[in-house]
Amino acid sequence: GNHNIVFEDGAYLVQISNVSNTGNISFKRNSKPIYRLETMDWSSPVLGQNIFQLSPGTLQSRFYHFEELTNNWVNDITPTSTFTPAEYVAFRSPNTFNNYGEGAAKVFEGTFTGVPNNGTVSKLGTKNNFGNNAVGNPYPSPIDLNKFFDSNQHVTKIFVWTHSNPIINGIYNGNNWIVNTKGMGWNDPAITNNVIGVGQGFIAQVTNASPIQFTNAMRVVSPQTISYKNNVEDDKFWLSLVNDSNVMNSTLIGYKEGSTLDYDNDFDAAPMEEFSGIYSTIQDKYMSIQGRGAQFDSKDQVKLGLKFNSPANYTIKLAKTSGLFSTGQSIYLKDNELNKITDLTKEDYLFIGDKGEFKNRFEIVYENKTLGTNENSTDTGSIIYSTNQQIHIKANDTIETVKVFDLSGQIIKTINSVNDKNLTFSVLKESKIVVVLVELKNGQHISKKVIIK
Repeated sequence: GNHNIVFEDGAYLVQISNVSNTGNISFKRNSKPIYRLETMDWSSPVLGQNIFQLSPGTLQSRFYHFEELTNNWVNDITPTSTFTPAEYVAFRSPNTFNNYGEGAAKVFEGTFTGVPNNGTVSKLGTKNNFGNNAVGNPYPSPIDLNKFFDSNQHVTKIFVWTHSNPIINGIYNGNNWIVNTKGMGWNDPAITNNVIGVGQGFIAQVTNASPIQFTNAMRVVSPQTISYKNNVEDDKFWLSLVNDSNVMNSTLIGYKEGSTLDYDNDFDAAPMEEFSGIYSTIQDKYMSIQGRGAQFDSKDQVKLGLKFNSPANYTIKLAKTSGLFSTGQSIYLKDNELNKITDLTKEDYLFIGDKGEFKNRFEIVYENKTLGTNENSTDTGSIIYSTNQQIHIKANDTIETVKVFDLSGQIIKTINSVNDKNLTFSVLKESKIVVVLVELKNGQHISKKVIIK
């Protein structure tokens, strides 16, 4: 037909010499199982592939380029548009795929047909805004990310879209962007190699306007597994936020030569988009990856920020460690609202989170200086307690909303528009232990486990 060789999903074509190819190949690539409205982010390994024809079941208004100037997606693709080498195109799954919760996820099977890309490929990197440039692996083989960073010194980090969290009612329940900085690696502890796969589009963040180059020297056949050994330059740990057994996202914290407590381009990374999840913070700004300096200090404290789309049961867990954190160094999670400290090296931390952002509730410490144990008070100056089978709240600011959860995480009472600093109310007689979550007019959130007395 119109091709000479068919490469099935998982097969690679690696070329070393910078020769000019002639003749078409067909290169197949399968997605992870996905649902309707989910986005795929691909780059073509061949020249001449029409963009719309790659996924004819996708609405033509659902194909996008990413624009560095506006840091946003634009729908500027036409029926005659073809992939250019290293071009990143995002497109929704076919419109016939099942919505989440209305059937099984399906694998999208894409076929690129054209002359295989080979030799040096260059894309102009611009820096008019954040410097986020949409590019992609141009080859029908993986590329080594370390070699990519070495050849592009102005690229400090890359972002890759995953399908870890589905879109539910138009909202992603978690952060699907994973990030890699040249100094720290991936924020996702589940990734075991340092490559960009075939057909993968990604965002490269640059420090200045210079070409982003791909060469045959970056191409690999068998990706080498990342090894996290007990290396003094590799003192890292990964925290994950889990909801209903699903990992919403992860954040990486480490101590490595070259990093500082301030923001460092080569080591620190803010999230591509602030979806619900867990992050460390630098001056109250969310970070997916943070380097804390060359030398570990047990007196160091790392503030965490969390963002939730809905109230639910959540778990913070220590997902992976390396270096000294794999040799017995404890990592404590400090909950400033519940007056509690937990050694994450020994157990996960389960809690109830309300909708919203929380930048002062949690922090990481490395020395166990036990918090106060006053049952009725928190660090906010507000008091929540129970007497005569009733719950009493005395707040330091006007109370907006109160929600009461049982220990399974179900809401058993909601009180809206309180507009007072004091409140007394009853709950179900069957409830013996509840969690009371209070939202104040100043935006502060207070939660307290209460024994009904």
